[in-house]
Amino acid sequence: RQANGLEGYDGGPMFTIPNAFKGRGGVILANIAALLLCIYGVEIFQFTVIVDTIQDNVPIGKEIIILAFLAVTIYVGLGGIKRLANVCTFLMPLFIVLYVVLCAWVIFLNIEMVPEMFVTVFKSAFAGHAAIGGFAGSTLLMAAQQGAARAVYSGDVAIGFDSIIQSETKSHNFYYQARLAIVASFTDAIICSMSIIVVYLTGLWMDPVGFKTSEYVARSLAIHIPHSQYFIVFIIFLAGFTTILAYFAVGLKAAKFLSPRFGKPLYYIYAIVAFWTFAHFDQTKVLLIMSLSGGLLILINLSYIMRLRKEVCFKFSKKEETDI
Repeated sequence: RQANGLEGYDGGPMFTIPNAFKGRGGVILANIAALLLCIYGVEIFQFTVIVDTIQDNVPIGKEIIILAFLAVTIYVGLGGIKRLANVCTFLMPLFIVLYVVLCAWVIFLNIEMVPEMFVTVFKSAFAGHAAIGGFAGSTLLMAAQQGAARAVYSGDVAIGFDSIIQSETKSHNFYYQARLAIVASFTDAIICSMSIIVVYLTGLWMDPVGFKTSEYVARSLAIHIPHSQYFIVFIIFLAGFTTILAYFAVGLKAAKFLSPRFGKPLYYIYAIVAFWTFAHFDQTKVLLIMSLSGGLLILINLSYIMRLRKEVCFKFSKKEETDI
């Protein structure tokens, strides 16, 4: 729907659910989805990863890092979608280029191991593989569960996050918007795949000690790129910060849906408390919270999508293609 006083639109699960579930039940489910999006919108996992990464590589106190990072996040959030778009437009291309170049260099140095890697992955998926260090997925079902769960979290598949961001556009051509969404998912898949390949080729996935979730890629790149820890901090900050900002904008939209008057200030208070608190937690526990809220959103979204499946219509024409 057209946003009040804004150039873009309001969109997302909370606006679509009442079309699938009529009456009071649909209203309640829409509010539950909005509440879960508020929880999911405070991206505590990426925040924790960035804080831990900076602390591990730069001699600065953790509380100072949290305070500074929190201040920057809130400042950008106060600027709304426009400020978010300006910041992400500047940071994301820089991150993608730097990260792809670094990963490609490590893969090139270990190119002879790539065939063996694919053989190992294939065999482990169907025959099982002993869990070593931080390696998860010793059986086919475990690998499928872990892979699906992380893919859903990473790409926001069926969570509803992307539909809210896409609805903010001023474009009236939905073909163009759909293609942007596909490109975003494809880029995400490339970045994640290169990360996994780098960790495998450097052998750190077999380390019996195990590391924090965020340490594997950083340590893998450092093996072949001396003194790269500061580059890694910069790259992880670029990737995580833009993700945090995008999620934050989604949470704000959901909060304003729940309460046009008090939603926004209450959301800021919740975000400050959550970011500060969970930055002191273990990364795996924080990721579990994000996965649980995302999983509940998936169940809600799939239920209303199934109800509306007959109303989905695919169209394409040469004229509309030239209008893009």
